[in-house]
Amino acid sequence: MLSLRSIPYFMLFTTMLLALPVCAYTLEGPRYAPDPVKQAQDEAAAQAQAAAEARAQEQAPQLPRALRPDPQQERAELKALISSGAAPLLVYGGDQYQDFLGCLNCAPYMHISLWNNHGPYGARLSPRSIWSDFFEFGHDKSQLSPWNPYAAKPPVVIDAKGQFYGYLTANQSINPRFANNFSANLVSLHRTIKTNPALWFSLAFKASIPAATTDQAASTANAAQDAASERATTSQSPATDQGRDKTAAVSAEVAAPARPAYAVPIHILQQMPRAPEAQRP
Repeated sequence: MLSLRSIPYFMLFTTMLLALPVCAYTLEGPRYAPDPVKQAQDEAAAQAQAAAEARAQEQAPQLPRALRPDPQQERAELKALISSGAAPLLVYGGDQYQDFLGCLNCAPYMHISLWNNHGPYGARLSPRSIWSDFFEFGHDKSQLSPWNPYAAKPPVVIDAKGQFYGYLTANQSINPRFANNFSANLVSLHRTIKTNPALWFSLAFKASIPAATTDQAASTANAAQDAASERATTSQSPATDQGRDKTAAVSAEVAAPARPAYAVPIHILQQMPRAPEAQRP
């Protein structure tokens, strides 16, 4: 029984118990009821983000077929390179190095090559090209670009087995770098190379690239420039442009002979003469 003196203490203890939050204690710990206001805010934020991503995807221009990555073709080319005994050097970029940016030493006519003027990794209008001034991987001020001397996350160079060769970068404070005369020439001459990567690479390694492939790369570059000049001087409707692009693609497939997969050996890259100081920007 409670005495009159203990009644106030009992009432205080009961009040404290009633003030505790209601929760169910189990082996998994307490389960508090979610805050309905915060839950509604989180759901609204998620819906807004999903709507923004959908709008951005709808508004983004559709890339031409030639500028879209083709994983199936790229795997086939890598397999052919490895089977021939070649050692392709692969470039990856992005915040988490999740974006493939092309093959650094592959022949310019290959889809996977970043020296292909009309491929997804070499065209100046491609978002995955280190030669594009319009996107993050090629802009001189981008933190993801090899040409920014202050880049925080420049691209990396690895081989098909995953061996790390270093960062492809103008930033001298980042180590280990992919440092040799070849990479030094890329950094110092990149503004010149951007105008025609296929031609520069073909001329630089004319002695090592088979003559047939060098001639094909040069003729392809000349034909592309002629086609670009014709399009620039002729006013066409979008439907006509699409028709001409489709016809040109079919004609190129029919006219182009089968070409072997080829990558310039790494030791030849490293032995490339350094460009004279007078030729550097």
